[in-house]
This record gives sequence, structure tokens and C-alpha cells, in this order.
Amino acid sequence: MATTDNADEFLASLGRHARKVPFATVVALTRTAKETRDRLTGRIRVVFDRPRSMTVRGLYMKSATKAVPRAEVGVKSRVGRGNAPAQWLAAEILGGPRRPKRSARAIESRASARFAGQWVPASGMKLDRYGNVSQATIKRILADIGAISRAPANDASAISSRPRARRSLTPRRGYGFARGAR
Repeated sequence: MATTDNADEFLASLGRHARKVPFATVVALTRTAKETRDRLTGRIRVVFDRPRSMTVRGLYMKSATKAVPRAEVGVKSRVGRGNAPAQWLAAEILGGPRRPKRSARAIESRASARFAGQWVPASGMKLDRYGNVSQATIKRILADIGAISRAPANDASAISSRPRARRSLTPRRGYGFARGAR
């Protein structure tokens, strides 16, 4: 069966409505991109356990215009402060292991070979509302194991009351994750 291109015939049949086609195209593209972004944002909320707001807002959308009839949805690759969402969402989107954080590499360099792999907080460790260990606690742990030279300068009481590294971290083994994944 042969196919024919009848776009010119179709536009002629529209008559006076033909001039509205570019606008309708732009509206359709923009609405499709917005719905795609909203569905992906909803999926992020399902896939990640207690995602931070920067993760949820890590997608952007560029609307279509009559001059450039193209809409775009993507992952933000630059932000004003901190790591861009593209850095931590890449492993989830593309698959494969997540890049180890600098603190995880420091812990690995000090840990014995039998504990190589992913490190997770020990049970009972204080976590924030997103399930993460605070930066101050990470610095104290790194100071405890000698990975950094000092404890936080603004917390003099932390030196005597900080949790010991061996009680703060637990090696995770046998969970089926590749080294550095999740």
C-alpha cells in the first residue's frame, strides 16, 4: 500500500483556520512537555526514599515558541550552589554504580580491605528528615578515623562527646548492590 503526503491538501481544507496551526502546535508541544515533566517528577517521588527538594525539582522544561517549535524536558546540569541533580540522578537514569562521595572514599582509604564496599549509618545514628547523616557528623567520623586532621572548628564540645567511628558506621555486605551503588 502506497502512502501519500497530503499535508498541502489538508491545510487548504482548513481554510481560514490554517493560520492557527502553528499556535496549536506550540501549545500541544508545551503541554506535552509539561505533562512529561510532571509525570517524571511524580516518578522521582516514588523511586527515591524521602527525596530532597532539589532532587524533586531537578528537572527543567523549556516551552515551545512559534519561532522555535520545540519543547524540551531535561535534568538540571547546573545549580547555584552544591552538586547539580544531573550528578546524582545519572546513576538512576542511566544505570550503573553511583560515583562514590569524597567522604566515602576517605573512609575506604582508612578502612581495612575486609570492609571494602559501601558504608551505611549504624542503627541508632541520628539522621535528618531525608534519612542522611549530617555534614558535622561525617566530619567527626572522618576525624575519628584520621581521614581529616581536625574536628569541626566551631564545635569544641564535639571532640569529647562525638560518636566513635566504629560505632557510627557499618559495612554493608551481601545486599546485591555493586560497589558504590545506591
